[in-house]
Amino acid sequence: MMQSFIRRSGLPVPPPGLIAVVFVAYALVAVAILAVNMPPFQNADEPAHFLRAVQLADGHIIGERFSSIADDGTTSESSGGQLDTAVSQAFKPFGTLLFHPDVKATRDQWAPNVRWSQQTAWIGIPNTVLYPPIFYLPSIAGILYGRDHDLTVVQTLLVSRLLTGVAAAVLGAVAIAFAGDAAIWLFAILTLPMSLALMAACSQDALMLASSALVGAMLLRLFDMTTQSPIRVFVIAALLLALLGLARPPYAALGLLLLFAPGVRLRIRILGVGAIFVVVFAWSQLMAATVFINSAGSADADPPAQIALLWADPFRVLSIAVATLSLWKVYVDSFIGLLGWLDTPLPRLYYHAAWIVLGMAALAAALRQRSGSASYARYPVIMLTVLVCIAAVFASLYITGTRPGNATVSGVSGRYFLPIALFAAPFIPPIGSAWTARIRWTLTILVLLFPVVSLGVVTRAVVLRYYLG
Repeated sequence: MMQSFIRRSGLPVPPPGLIAVVFVAYALVAVAILAVNMPPFQNADEPAHFLRAVQLADGHIIGERFSSIADDGTTSESSGGQLDTAVSQAFKPFGTLLFHPDVKATRDQWAPNVRWSQQTAWIGIPNTVLYPPIFYLPSIAGILYGRDHDLTVVQTLLVSRLLTGVAAAVLGAVAIAFAGDAAIWLFAILTLPMSLALMAACSQDALMLASSALVGAMLLRLFDMTTQSPIRVFVIAALLLALLGLARPPYAALGLLLLFAPGVRLRIRILGVGAIFVVVFAWSQLMAATVFINSAGSADADPPAQIALLWADPFRVLSIAVATLSLWKVYVDSFIGLLGWLDTPLPRLYYHAAWIVLGMAALAAALRQRSGSASYARYPVIMLTVLVCIAAVFASLYITGTRPGNATVSGVSGRYFLPIALFAAPFIPPIGSAWTARIRWTLTILVLLFPVVSLGVVTRAVVLRYYLG
């Protein structure tokens, strides 16, 4: 009935494959523009991510703890490894740009042309040395290429950015093509300025984001029972969730969703979820024993002291939650896009428009017809699991990255919730019918066109922040 209606109306809804093609074309253009125009090391935490990729390219998966003595004679503990000092030399000219929107990039900052050397020193990267290698593979390839072809450190960073962006764009397109009628939701999230900025940076976040989109698509197929091979989809989803949990442990909580996947035997579901938590726990214990230090998230952090305070007064969690959520505007803006080191905002009108478009994408995804075997009973479970994951993100950062006794959680950024939004694709309930096809077509087209506006807004923001203004 729906197909005949669409044929009569002449408004075929773009299929997932076409949406995926539109996404990969747009993403590659956006990644190229951002990777080239964003000055070196100006994406959040990019120096530390790049150094972690360098460490992995050197073959060192596990870092080391070490002590350093400051000029005043004080000793401090850090973790990282012996890394090429050329990276620090290349970063130094660009360090003046961080958190100073009034400072502009100049040609002189590129002038040193620092090349890779054989000189190493103990360099601390306590916030990234904990991360596993899998999501750094494109960056590692870029570093190996740069060294082999005698590129400068800055040129190598650009190659790593581009390889990371291409890999994320391709994997994201696969996720969209696999997502069925909810493809437009994944498209909308993956084309947000924050998502594209992560894809165009040398970090693990790009492939984490694309992998989260693929997990969201697989979960949707499992819950809607639209796949002919639920066991295979379940295993791939469990593997990806384990990898995501290794990179960011709070995301492992989303593995609980697999317990409710229909079409898969209960024993297999329990084994799959159990394997996710065992792998994440084992890696976390290994990192705790080898490289984790109390100040890994912040110089003021002290996890044992923080835990002791919470244990003594557990009801403080309520006041901390209220005070932290009062900062919602920062989280909302950085979910859509706060570029650079979160010091490059976009026009206020754009944020409003982006949220409207996300609402359109959610509605377009919801206006799919319900599968005859799909159950609405899954939605409370999905909502609860997503809320647990969000709470785990805040809890993790409060314990490992916040000064003991602080009234709010430090270090939270809206970009941490982009993967969770992609995981939540199965949460969008199917409420469509044949009569909603025209509405769905209109919404889908509007969402597909919006990234053109985004690209113009983002390019303008970067140029004004770093070069003009």
